[in-house]
Amino acid sequence: MLSSFKYNFRPFAALVFALALGAAAASGATISNGGFETGDLTGWTLTNASAFDAVCAAGSPIGSSTCAAHGGTFAMSFGQFGDTARLSQTIATTPGITYAISFYLFNDNAGGDPGESFSMQWNGSTVFSLPSPQAAFPYSQRLIVNLTATAASTVLAPCSRESPP
Repeated sequence: MLSSFKYNFRPFAALVFALALGAAAASGATISNGGFETGDLTGWTLTNASAFDAVCAAGSPIGSSTCAAHGGTFAMSFGQFGDTARLSQTIATTPGITYAISFYLFNDNAGGDPGESFSMQWNGSTVFSLPSPQAAFPYSQRLIVNLTATAASTVLAPCSRESPP
């Protein structure tokens, strides 16, 4: 089953992504509220949050940026300055089954901020990293393959960090 996940990064450097988790149909892996279309963090745990780390409606202001969604109405905005904000969800997985994560990224980097970074963790291991600095870029698809589940549940955790220049 596929779900989407949208993400807005930094109040003036928006990085948006939609995420899909794919595996063998029998595995039953799903991401709850993957597109944040409930308008809130239902199904997710957000730690180390700042005022800019929240679900936002497309077109609404987030700091000096504007919330953008890759589809639907809502996205997740991160803007924790000087520390790492972490969003996580525990997904039911099947040990030994290999999964793939596909997501779309967008970064407007309106402020030209050099200190932002983004990573995706699969059960505590970083499986994707977008290091600092990042210039602005349009939506682009990223694919992470060969993620093998080792237990009946796996923690999926997108993380962002905003460091002082």
